[in-house]
Amino acid sequence: MPLYEAINNTPTKDQNYFKAKTGLPIHPYFSALKLKWLFNNIPEVKEAYERGTLLFGTVDSWIIWKMTGHHVTDVSNASRTLLLDLHKRKWSTELCEFFEIPQSVLPKILSSAEIYGYMDHGPLKGVPISGCLGDQQAAMVGHNCLKIGDTKSTYGTGTFMLCNIGPKPIISKDGLLTTVGFQFGSNSPICYALEGSGSIGGNVVRFLRDNFGFIRSAEEIEELAGSVEDTNDVYFVPCFAGLYTPHWDSTARGTILGLTQCSNKAHIARAALKSIAFQTAEMAEAVENDLEKGAKIEAFKVDGGMTANKLFNQILADTLGRTIIVSKMAEISGWGAAVAGGIGAQTITLDSFKSIIPKTVQYVSKIENDIRDAEMKKWNQAVLKARGWSHRDAKK
Repeated sequence: MPLYEAINNTPTKDQNYFKAKTGLPIHPYFSALKLKWLFNNIPEVKEAYERGTLLFGTVDSWIIWKMTGHHVTDVSNASRTLLLDLHKRKWSTELCEFFEIPQSVLPKILSSAEIYGYMDHGPLKGVPISGCLGDQQAAMVGHNCLKIGDTKSTYGTGTFMLCNIGPKPIISKDGLLTTVGFQFGSNSPICYALEGSGSIGGNVVRFLRDNFGFIRSAEEIEELAGSVEDTNDVYFVPCFAGLYTPHWDSTARGTILGLTQCSNKAHIARAALKSIAFQTAEMAEAVENDLEKGAKIEAFKVDGGMTANKLFNQILADTLGRTIIVSKMAEISGWGAAVAGGIGAQTITLDSFKSIIPKTVQYVSKIENDIRDAEMKKWNQAVLKARGWSHRDAKK
């Protein structure tokens, strides 16, 4: 079932038809369409199902299966399949029937912190597996984003922002995904999150290195961009494969605007760093539009390879007009998963975890609001120029 067929098969022919139930649009990024494709195109998959030997799950399910022999997943990973009913914490019969996926092949859904099984072989035989979280959700826990409004952003190849929205799912009207953040025990409430997914992150630095040859290593971007005080009014929208949150426009393509004879590679490099910050500001605005009226994100907790760049961190604080709290712990996702494991094994409690805060560095905005607003307005104009490019008729 290709994407266009799945969308056309809904009563309204809308990719968001199931969003009120799943928090997700119909999109091949999620598991349902991938599994449907396997059933339709790989004979061995259908044969395994007919033999009764077929099991399906995300990567966490496969790892737990290999270590313990149990076919399970946690609710945060299940929420990324396009098959979970967010409100019931169960596989959706409606979705499984729509995609023609038998529920019998899916893993049992458990919380993010409980014992899933015990290592059944090797030197760790008998050790319990007691915590499981999706990557971005683990970073959210690692940052101690446990209260409504707590927000984290991870800057890797792309950008991922999660905002804690508490025990009731909010279905976004502004291009965000609704996901499960965590559930610390089978009898504990689920914490949901709004997620922004961005196509712009460390990939823009790699582009300047590999495609333009502006730098020889990613680390050099900070010195190059810092050699000028501003971008000289250059704006770079590096949406090489389209725009994600909040636009979801696959027709957009990378654009550099505002070049003059005075422009140089340092201006473009600085504009590249600012593009990541502008994208984050778009996500923040989308989150605040979906939250209760007047709700604001007070600070951003951030991690990822890009945050080793101090200039980028300051640009981010300036563009957002908020405090940026940078974790000194490089593997914040690993820490979050470890916390879930400790809670699941009952070696730590949620209250004791709240007092364990990894070391951080803070950055505060140094520019005036009117400057920030003017720059954001120009960024929005640049985004409009980038959109629709791949569908334009070159003869026109």
